[in-house]
Amino acid sequence: MALRHVFVDMDGVLVDFVTAALDLHGRSDVLADWPLGERDIPKMLGLSAGEFWSPIHSAGDRYWADLAPYDWTFKLVDLVREFAPFTILTSPSLDPGCPAGKVQWMNRHLTSGRRKRFR
Repeated sequence: MALRHVFVDMDGVLVDFVTAALDLHGRSDVLADWPLGERDIPKMLGLSAGEFWSPIHSAGDRYWADLAPYDWTFKLVDLVREFAPFTILTSPSLDPGCPAGKVQWMNRHLTSGRRKRFR
């Protein structure tokens, strides 16, 4: 059975949200001992949700636009594209700059000058 469409998540699949968030909080040290499958970053940092998101929201769209792609991001997209059309899924945070920053990231990394990396 051929795939008709593939959905690829952005945060945690194409971009390294966790490392950037930990760096912003000055807590990159916790990544080495991160429990497998743990997704509650504020809990792991001993922060409330508001304390966790505040510096991210203060950084505005630049935070999202400047997230680092994983080493495998472009290979993954190339592979997915071999099998079917794809859509990137993402959920914005409550910050108005988040959607704009995510679109900037996609434009920078998945179109124009980067297009040659894709088939």
